[in-house]
Amino acid sequence: MNDRQAKYIIAIAEEGSISKAAEKLFVTQPSLSQVLINVEKKYGLKLFSRSSHSMLLTEAGEKFVDSMREMIQIERRLEQHLQEISNEFVGKIIVGISANKGLYVLPAVLPKFRQKFPKMDVKVFEEVSSVLEDSLLKKRIDLAVMNYQYIHSQLEYVNPPEEELLLVVPITHKLAEQCWKSSKSSARPSVVSLKQIANEPFIYLSPNHSARSMVESMFQSVGVRPPKVFETANSPTAYALVAAGVGITILPDNFIRYMVPNMIPKKNCIHLHISDAFYRRKLAVCYPKALSISRSMEYFITLTHDALLDMHKKYDNEYHAISID
Repeated sequence: MNDRQAKYIIAIAEEGSISKAAEKLFVTQPSLSQVLINVEKKYGLKLFSRSSHSMLLTEAGEKFVDSMREMIQIERRLEQHLQEISNEFVGKIIVGISANKGLYVLPAVLPKFRQKFPKMDVKVFEEVSSVLEDSLLKKRIDLAVMNYQYIHSQLEYVNPPEEELLLVVPITHKLAEQCWKSSKSSARPSVVSLKQIANEPFIYLSPNHSARSMVESMFQSVGVRPPKVFETANSPTAYALVAAGVGITILPDNFIRYMVPNMIPKKNCIHLHISDAFYRRKLAVCYPKALSISRSMEYFITLTHDALLDMHKKYDNEYHAISID
């Protein structure tokens, strides 16, 4: 079994058909089919169950593909280790991160990383947290900066501070007025109960967004379900719609801290703590547990953790119920 054959079989599994895999790999369908036939003949097992529309992995095929992914990742890690021993530090790290987090994490991390490891190639894979976790487990990426709800036994978690979820309303909203009245006599502004927004038009993030499941759980815990006025996969869109007076929403504080001031032109919103519970979202830098990490990967993880920690400390003494003009 060579690397080319392994990558070909993995491509067929990921694409679900030989034609799509051949197109992705820039090879002919007959040559790709022959590779599959040769591999199945060698091991005396069917790796795929074939139908007129797709090719699905058999039990043997799933084991084969998982092992090949792990083999490829081990080989890449070994290459990094050997290069680091010879002080070459040449190789590739595939980093998974959401688009939103990438906008404030990567500028704080990559310049320092490139300064120490100028020959390392950093590939960025942008996806939602659920896809990032699946990609880590399938050895498609080396590490990920992601939110999670449950600890997976096959992954290591390096935890910076958690993210609070904040209510975002237009500055003209009645809750904003109540907040400002309360803040005149308090060092910190008032907080809001979810029951106060039970009938408010709400802008939901799409179901595959990691914050969406937390918001759903929050509403369920207090028995409310604000009416949906709009749904979007994009946090900046949700924020901009609140600013335009379309409705209200709930977003992570890291997004509000680092993206809103620089990226959204119309910022006439106010951000409120939620009183029902101190809702926080777990954040981590994750990587597969079974594999040793190279010095370059370890440095990238340390930089990412420290950057998130520094960002959190920088704003730790500031309250969030603020108007951004």
